[in-house]
Amino acid sequence: MMPARKSITGHAWGLVFLAIATVLLLPLTQSMALNDLSLPMLIRLHASVKMVGAAIAFAIFLLTWNTRRGQPINFVHVGFGFLAAAVLGTAQIVMLPAISGLALDHDLHTMVVLRLGADSAVTGALLAAAFGPSRPDSARAYRMDMALAAVGVVLTIMLAMAASNWAHSTMQTAAHVALAQALLVLAMAALLLRRYWRGQTAFGLLTLAALLYATGMACSFSLPLEDMPKIHLDDAYKALACLLVYRALFREGVLAPWRHLVESGRAVEEDRQRYRQLFDSAPDGLLLVDAAGTIVEANPSAAKMFGWSITDMTGQPIETLIPRKQRVDHEQARARFLKAPQAREMGRGGSLSAERRDGSAFSVEVALVPQEFGGGRTTLCIVRDVTERRQLEQSLMRQALHDTLTDLPNRRHFRDSVTKALAHAERHGGTLAVLFIDLDNFKQVNDTLGHSHGDELLRQVAHRLCETLRAGDLLARMGGDEFALLLTDANVDSVAAVACKVLRVMEPHFIHAGQTMKVGASIGITMYPEDGRHIEELLSNADLAMYRAKGQGRNTWCFFEQRMTEHVRARSALQQDLARAIERGQFELEFQPRMKASDGLLTGFESLLRWRHPERGKVPPDVFIALAEECGQIVPIGEWVLRESCAQAARWRAAGVENLTMAVNVSTHQLRHPGFAAIVQQALLDTGWPAQC
Repeated sequence: MMPARKSITGHAWGLVFLAIATVLLLPLTQSMALNDLSLPMLIRLHASVKMVGAAIAFAIFLLTWNTRRGQPINFVHVGFGFLAAAVLGTAQIVMLPAISGLALDHDLHTMVVLRLGADSAVTGALLAAAFGPSRPDSARAYRMDMALAAVGVVLTIMLAMAASNWAHSTMQTAAHVALAQALLVLAMAALLLRRYWRGQTAFGLLTLAALLYATGMACSFSLPLEDMPKIHLDDAYKALACLLVYRALFREGVLAPWRHLVESGRAVEEDRQRYRQLFDSAPDGLLLVDAAGTIVEANPSAAKMFGWSITDMTGQPIETLIPRKQRVDHEQARARFLKAPQAREMGRGGSLSAERRDGSAFSVEVALVPQEFGGGRTTLCIVRDVTERRQLEQSLMRQALHDTLTDLPNRRHFRDSVTKALAHAERHGGTLAVLFIDLDNFKQVNDTLGHSHGDELLRQVAHRLCETLRAGDLLARMGGDEFALLLTDANVDSVAAVACKVLRVMEPHFIHAGQTMKVGASIGITMYPEDGRHIEELLSNADLAMYRAKGQGRNTWCFFEQRMTEHVRARSALQQDLARAIERGQFELEFQPRMKASDGLLTGFESLLRWRHPERGKVPPDVFIALAEECGQIVPIGEWVLRESCAQAARWRAAGVENLTMAVNVSTHQLRHPGFAAIVQQALLDTGWPAQC
């Protein structure tokens, strides 16, 4: 697609046709001027037209001078050129004999010099418009233009006063006119190019002005020198050219800025309406507050948020929206902000409290945007109601830190609380105690009555345990049937009293859906700082003490002792050795004879497991068998005992010993194992020992 060419406006085309028509009518009009009018009338007409041209030229200067700050520098050059032309044109008028009382010794040669000087000034002005820079004005350029105009006028007048016949021959005048016209043609070409590339109508009008002025110069010097006072059409052309120049500069210096001002005002109004729409439709509350703390503007969201009407809210102090107890602090904070105002992002200051008109408080977040308009300082306050968000956050936080079944703090909450309590106790030399509470026989309730009864039992236990709390104590559910108590500023006696109270509240039966449930509690107690200074150490020690309480018969409490740790370590080492005892061949069987009481005859043997540890020696069965049941090793150990017992019985039978039986002790854990029957069957098949024996 070809680029769109800049077009000339309709009125400019009209001026082009007018100029062409004027040029075509030049011979006829010139003939009429010379033949039909008397000489005095021609001189008066000549003077009148010249006065109009001089007045317009002077008006061009005044226009460019008054609008110099909005005009490019090349148009300011035009103004000073036409100022020189106006002065020289006025000098010509003074020399005409038609003006009574002002006529001097009229010298046609002097008039020619003055006319040539004025034409040269106009030609220079149009060349400046065509080739001059379009940058903004400067004081230095004004002084230079003024100096050039003054020097040109003075030199022209001096040359005119000293004019003689030899200096103003027709040939020299024609050469001067030809040169001026050539320069005007050059100016027209440059002006047309600038009109095309810059798209400014002023350059088109200046092109037409140059054409008319060149035509007027041709009229002036196409006649004999003695007919110069009779010529009036040349000045008409020049006056028309001056009028076009005035219109061009008026358009650029007055109309264009005025249109720009109107468009800017329209844009400002559109921006204002857009701002008002955004201001009024913003979902957040917007308050414009002046330096005195008075609400200047408020949007509907702010009015609704605070329970005011916009009219009533406007003019109120901003502290009206702050809770009464915080207003003094807010005034001080506002004063500090005004000393060094800086934009503050939403939520940067944290959650704040605001007050509605009815006195109710709610949580908000505020962003601040300092503004300055017309020397006055205001602050845009963006207020966001975060009540629902805070409630949601609190709900989520509660869910993260509380047990959903009992609504007690959970393990995470309890650990955080213990950590904070330890830090406080360390700073202030305080004490605290941690109690681990494990329900006795809870699994039996779950297995016999179902999990719904178990859940209800946990809720009732939590309710009863809350009755034992002192001010500042914390009860948490750690998971399953385990609870924990954190007691601050505790000593041995107060902790023992709380433990006894816990056992007492657990004594009554629990009832749900007509079912009676009975559970007890085993409590392990650890003290800070005696039993540990770190949370992991305290929790671990409380757990050890709780298991010791279970080992002492359950439904009791036990303080942590250091030897419990040693016992646990020894038990852990023994458990590790037990897991490798089979592969290391440390187990052996002892066979205890079984005799008939009536006659003392041997009927068989009972297989007894023994563990001979290379370092510990002979480990008692009541120690390692109980440990094997707890850690799950009893099933593989029992299978080994069964296979070895059957194999030994089979060897005795092969040796000729008949009618013997073999008894093997079996743990209840083995009986509950789903593969126990298959293990027994496979052992009998592998050893060939009959089941009835």
